[in-house]
Amino acid sequence: MHPSHNERPIVTDLNLDVIGKVRWNDSYVLTEQPNLWGDPPVPFVTTAADYFAGDGAQTVLDLPVGDGRNLPELAERFSTVVGADSSDNAIGIAAGRAAAAGYRNVLLLKADVYATGFADASFDGVFCCDVLGHLQEPARAIRELLRITRPGHHLMANVFALEDSTRGVDMVPIGDETYLFDDRFYFRFYDKSAAKELVDEVEDAADLVALEPVTWTEPPHEGYREYEHEHVSWLFTLRKHT
Repeated sequence: MHPSHNERPIVTDLNLDVIGKVRWNDSYVLTEQPNLWGDPPVPFVTTAADYFAGDGAQTVLDLPVGDGRNLPELAERFSTVVGADSSDNAIGIAAGRAAAAGYRNVLLLKADVYATGFADASFDGVFCCDVLGHLQEPARAIRELLRITRPGHHLMANVFALEDSTRGVDMVPIGDETYLFDDRFYFRFYDKSAAKELVDEVEDAADLVALEPVTWTEPPHEGYREYEHEHVSWLFTLRKHT
């Protein structure tokens, strides 16, 4: 059954992130498709894996892991991959995908991007796909991800670009380039200067290695965005200070 859109709580600046976690968990309840995002990984997970491999990485983190679409590229290249997400339903789908592929080096855990619970410098590389643009405090999340990244190693993440084809579609504006999609999900879209301002907030902890646009095509998503669409993001790579 698809999640009901009725009797939603009043949305305020104080509870958008909390409501978002509940709504994302509901979105991973599927009846027609085996996973929410489809089979192809995002193309820049390969770029992230190349950075991590260049560091000699052994243990890497995929957060949010979602339904596990990006796990194969990481699991086939590194000794240990931790996939973490705040959604129990997403983790369940990811676990089925990992089991079907026969991966024995994947550990799936529940974690919040604002407070992961991992020890300092736990990971040789951190991949963070498609969550920062849904957060009202993205710099806080980046700091947490850098905290658990090993010094001298890399974090790769993205934020939604103004050129994204979904910007404003079925969305209600609630601020400067901020929207609610389908009354359920918070979105923030960035131009290059805004993306740079975001990463500048953590320049005391990491160096900006690259900031570049990335574009890819997504298949339909059951109960979420049920048509093929193109995404554009600003992809940034940070190297944690040693």
